[in-house]
Amino acid sequence: MTKILKKTGLFLGLLFLLAVIGIGILVTCVSPNTFKPMITAQVLKHTGRELTIDGDISWTFFPSIGLKVGHMIFANPAEFKQKVFAEIDQATIGVKLLPLLHAKIESTGISLRGLK
Repeated sequence: MTKILKKTGLFLGLLFLLAVIGIGILVTCVSPNTFKPMITAQVLKHTGRELTIDGDISWTFFPSIGLKVGHMIFANPAEFKQKVFAEIDQATIGVKLLPLLHAKIESTGISLRGLK
């Protein structure tokens, strides 16, 4: 019985260590701020409106893996009087981790702070 507990503990410890190493590699090697031009280009392509991301984009890891985006402005089309359609101080989006292991994406939701 103690052999099974030792092997289970060792397995769980190694799994935790691999998760920590993976998160460390993700944070140091992949900067989400490099995706700003691609995000704004895709928004312009699909909506015809300009998205300005002034704030930083950072990783979030608890309670789910996701991204936190700072200040953003989504513009109105040119024919509108008001130039700004929406302004957001901070947005957070997360995805559930276990479905990712099965090649499925399930969102935990989107949280908006300071929406005007």
